[in-house]
Amino acid sequence: MKSLRHSRLNSLIAVAVVGIISISPLCLLFADSKPDLRILCSNTSKVCEALARRYEQREGTSVDVVRVPTSEALARLISTRGHSEFDVWVGGPAEAHAQAENLGLLRRAPDVDTGGLPDAFHSQSWFGIYGGILSFCQSRTVTQSPQGLRSWQDLSSTSLPLIVPSPLTSGTAATFLNVQEERFSSASQAIQFLRQVDAHTLTYVNSGTDPAHLVAIGRSPASITFDNYCRLEAQHGADVMVTYPLDGTGFEIGAASLPRRTHESEDAQKFLQWVVSDEGQALGAEVADQSPVSTRLPEHISRRLETLGISIFGDDPSAASFHRATLIRRWTKEVYLPSPTQDVPAPIGATSANHRVSDTESLPLADELSWSDLVPTAIRTLKISTLAGLGATILGIAIALPLYLRSRRTFIWILPALLPALIPPAVIAQALIWMGAPPYSQATIIVALAINASPFAALMLSFILSSFNHAEVQTAVAFGNPERNIFKKLLAPRIRAALIPAFALTTFMAASDVSATSTNASAEPYLPVLALNALNSGLDSSVPTHIAFIYVGVASATTFIVLHSLTLTRYTARQTTYPTPLKEYLPTLSASVIPFALISAIVSAGIIIVMLVGASHWFIHTASAELLGQTVRESLLILGIVPLSAAIGFLIAQHRWAFPRAINALFLTALLSAPIAGGILIHLVFQHPISIGDHTILPRLLGGGSIAGGMLTVVLTNLLLALPASYFLMSFSLLSVRQAMRIAEELGASTTRTTLTVVIPALAARLIGVFAALSGLLMCMSAPSAFVVPVGSAFPAVALLPLGIHGDHWSVLALGTLAASSALVMISLGIAFITSTTRHSGYVRKSL
Repeated sequence: MKSLRHSRLNSLIAVAVVGIISISPLCLLFADSKPDLRILCSNTSKVCEALARRYEQREGTSVDVVRVPTSEALARLISTRGHSEFDVWVGGPAEAHAQAENLGLLRRAPDVDTGGLPDAFHSQSWFGIYGGILSFCQSRTVTQSPQGLRSWQDLSSTSLPLIVPSPLTSGTAATFLNVQEERFSSASQAIQFLRQVDAHTLTYVNSGTDPAHLVAIGRSPASITFDNYCRLEAQHGADVMVTYPLDGTGFEIGAASLPRRTHESEDAQKFLQWVVSDEGQALGAEVADQSPVSTRLPEHISRRLETLGISIFGDDPSAASFHRATLIRRWTKEVYLPSPTQDVPAPIGATSANHRVSDTESLPLADELSWSDLVPTAIRTLKISTLAGLGATILGIAIALPLYLRSRRTFIWILPALLPALIPPAVIAQALIWMGAPPYSQATIIVALAINASPFAALMLSFILSSFNHAEVQTAVAFGNPERNIFKKLLAPRIRAALIPAFALTTFMAASDVSATSTNASAEPYLPVLALNALNSGLDSSVPTHIAFIYVGVASATTFIVLHSLTLTRYTARQTTYPTPLKEYLPTLSASVIPFALISAIVSAGIIIVMLVGASHWFIHTASAELLGQTVRESLLILGIVPLSAAIGFLIAQHRWAFPRAINALFLTALLSAPIAGGILIHLVFQHPISIGDHTILPRLLGGGSIAGGMLTVVLTNLLLALPASYFLMSFSLLSVRQAMRIAEELGASTTRTTLTVVIPALAARLIGVFAALSGLLMCMSAPSAFVVPVGSAFPAVALLPLGIHGDHWSVLALGTLAASSALVMISLGIAFITSTTRHSGYVRKSL
């Protein structure tokens, strides 16, 4: 009796500790200190940071800078409907600011000094602060060779792989589209030309500041960008040169403005006045070699354009803003996502009296994007995910068989082969590139996805093989059966039974990746990245909705395959244990699988070593205490979800359901759908307030200006992933105490008493293991968090995405190491507890 009271007390203490662990990180949602000013930066981050720090010194005001590409920044202002989370928008072509002004998303700033600004370069709401000229940024070797780009027309026939900013997110790209439309005096001819450029494009990047840097680090010989970004790379020692197209070019007037928001700040007005002032513009010129707009400063943009000696397009940003969105939609439909049956761009009429007549003005919404437009992207995604799933299954066999056939000590040297499950695929891809793999190759993505998913294939194979009793082999050997027949008759059928579910699971995991397919994709998009860009760019919401339904349907099919091959209920009466080594019965097979396992372990160890080198370099040369603090805070927030989801999963798993197979199917479909479909649906539901008439039922939860800075949505989204995962982990953990729970129920014990006195004491170590596994899962998954995290988030698995696109490999490796090490610490803790208490497996019988 005393032991029961003692166990109940320990269980209550454990429950209290779990509650505290759950609540404490979640309190960080509302404990975040807010800066006096929050800047939406679409200029190079170096300039925005310099402006912010100088203003802090002048005024004693705290300023936070968040870097977002122009088109994505505009989409965020549109989605918040005049309730922006940002005080000031700094940078990005003036066309985007003028479009925001036309939509009523900016407030007027009458006190700004416009004495030095030309009339065309400011309005009552936006003000030009710097200028840049659209150009080619090429390596010096290429520029001086016959292959070098000298005109826009060279793009249609060049053999150079190009890096081009994406019009979906980049203002630089929108300027590029506008230049081609004006150069041809026809949108249809411009689109035809852009298709030819697309054929030579190596990749599209999210920001117009990235192409110059990617040429500088050798990712490509040529790119399209504004000249100041290329000159800045040259000043830092890169062997790059600026070339202006001889057949004319366009220019950028980078602007600043005040987004409308619920609580408007006087500090924002003062900051805008200072940024537009000659002093502020001079600082941008000093830091990033940008041309000021003010005619009172030397080398201003108007003077540079006059002396350039070539034709200049787009001299009126306000006029260009009227057809900017339509031109981007045409590029998306006819270049980026062309229909399989589309041969010639459809002619489009123009009807605007505010600017030059063009055929870009009207594109019916119904004709924008449809299911058929997603077919090529879906097929491409299926192709790479199928190849990655096949590779993961083969690697999984190489990992699972040595673990099963040989002794437990094999786990020591096979451990590196299991660690890639904790590493985001983008980090694995970055390590492979560091080893010499091509950066924008499907092969690199496939290998990275296969390595990441291989431990999950090994887990599936090990689960199937656990039903293989070594006594069967011993009997077969006693009757004189040769090893070959034993393998063929006993082991091979079980391996074949595991191949289909392992392949289906890893293929779907590869198809759900948003990391490697974001940072290392070619010019052709993949479904998860297309959904992410569509949400961030404000593209028609039917695109991500269609993609979400595709993933739910494929998840349901994968669930059917997995559960048909692997019936969970068949194991309810079996307590799975580590199998007895079979190497003495199958010595030839045991020896033959070792080389494959060693290769897998060596590759994984190499990736881990590269990550550690990159992390060390980053911590020594780049890391800041502020960034590390934000990373720890957001990681703790994610880990705070673990106890909550584990508790809910425990309650669901211990319930005796009337239709367990249906429940298993439901939760497995939810688990597979959560990364992509769950992230998309949460984004779509919570990006706007939920209202009935004029009454707001639920305020907007998405974005930095929403409740708890938007992190509450991150919690909800990760719960979609953690809850079904917790259900399965808890179901497996409860297998060994199901009989004890039934006996306690027959004796009249309540569910609460049974849980406190029997289940928790008996499964303490396994429950800690569940916590560890959930922690690892959440810390290393870029999705679904990538669809909902506020801009500027430092959560490692998501923060590494823009860094990877920018080519900052040291930061990517460092953040990947932070995510993986956090997960590894939690999992190691769980394994230690499980190992230390395995010998006490008879506790349940003693308690009863």
